[in-house]
Amino acid sequence: MKKLVETDPSIENYTFLAKLCEQKKDFSCAISAYDKIIEKEPSAENYYKRGLYYYNLELRPKALKDFEASLKLEKNFMPMLMISEIYIQDNQTDLAIKYLEDAVKERAGMVIPEYRLAELYRIKGDFTKSVKYFEMIVDR
Repeated sequence: MKKLVETDPSIENYTFLAKLCEQKKDFSCAISAYDKIIEKEPSAENYYKRGLYYYNLELRPKALKDFEASLKLEKNFMPMLMISEIYIQDNQTDLAIKYLEDAVKERAGMVIPEYRLAELYRIKGDFTKSVKYFEMIVDR
């Protein structure tokens, strides 16, 4: 496959290479493929996908940078969730809450961000907001 992208370095071939690398759990290889894809097409989706590979390698600062780039290009629910997850792991609760609240506004009715908000507010001791988000889930 690497010979194919050398012969025909199209986005389609690099995308196929990234998928093959992902199947082998070779996320570094997938990142290299997405580096080339992003050079040609710096889209929100491409930054998001490369961010996932960084995240799988536990390279959170690089993942965060790509998720933020994705979000800057296109307001989207999934990068918001991933950014909040990174902030939760880094014990930056207030930043995690900000992105989770944005995610809830972007896609109302999704249980995961509502539950995460309820838990984070509970941990912070803001029981009024915690109950609000728990009730949003239960009332459905």
